[in-house]
Amino acid sequence: MTDSYDKAASPAWIDLPVFLIVRRALLSPFFYLPEFIKFGGFTILLTIGASILAWLVTKAGAPALLSTLISLIAQCVITTPLVVTWMKLMIGGRTAVRDRSVFRFGRIERRYLVANGAVFGAVGLSAFVGSFVLAHARQTYDRQLVVEAVAFNVVLLVALFIASIRISFVFPAIATDTYSSLKKSWSQTKGHFERLLGIVAMTYTPFFVLADIFVRLTRDRDFFGIVVARWIFESLNATLAWSAFAAGAALAYKVLALKAPVDSPSATETSAP
Repeated sequence: MTDSYDKAASPAWIDLPVFLIVRRALLSPFFYLPEFIKFGGFTILLTIGASILAWLVTKAGAPALLSTLISLIAQCVITTPLVVTWMKLMIGGRTAVRDRSVFRFGRIERRYLVANGAVFGAVGLSAFVGSFVLAHARQTYDRQLVVEAVAFNVVLLVALFIASIRISFVFPAIATDTYSSLKKSWSQTKGHFERLLGIVAMTYTPFFVLADIFVRLTRDRDFFGIVVARWIFESLNATLAWSAFAAGAALAYKVLALKAPVDSPSATETSAP
């Protein structure tokens, strides 16, 4: 595969088995239970530790924003090795992760973290710009300007959402060390936006619903036992959610970019650029 890719590099004609991918993604922690215990278990412990740190910062009287920022940064750093490992596992099979350490943070993980940080940075910057424009419009008491500011925010949100789906193959490409350009990753998702959106939505929704139910059940109970249970549940739920997301993105990439069947165990060996 060369940088001067043709229409075959953006295979809108390839059938993307959405429900098969979603099923495999959601069940991947159970299909690969030893790997989940090894890599996911350590991630859960680190996530609980980050939650304890954020809780201590809040109890010390620090602003809630600082606690949220600590949790967000910790989540990005802690989950990166797991997501990279899980994408490798989904694309290359067990042999691709056989010799990986429990928490490896090498060149690929650093590149993945930078890419992830760039996306979060773009979202944060866009949210800041949108909030600033809306706040300025409200201060002018100009109704038309407020409507235009709201429309600007909606357009910006939709554009970011579409872009995030279209560039989603950047992450499995980085994880498998096959990334070559943003343009190629954009092209590889051409014609499959709705199906990729369906994969993302169906892999995240169960964990979002579970988290919402748990929060509602424990909302008015703040004694220490419930707090500890909340840390454990949220860490486990988040780790399962990241595993499902990584599996869904990796399997879609495997089918569309590497042109390999979902069950093929060594796609990276046969389709490396």
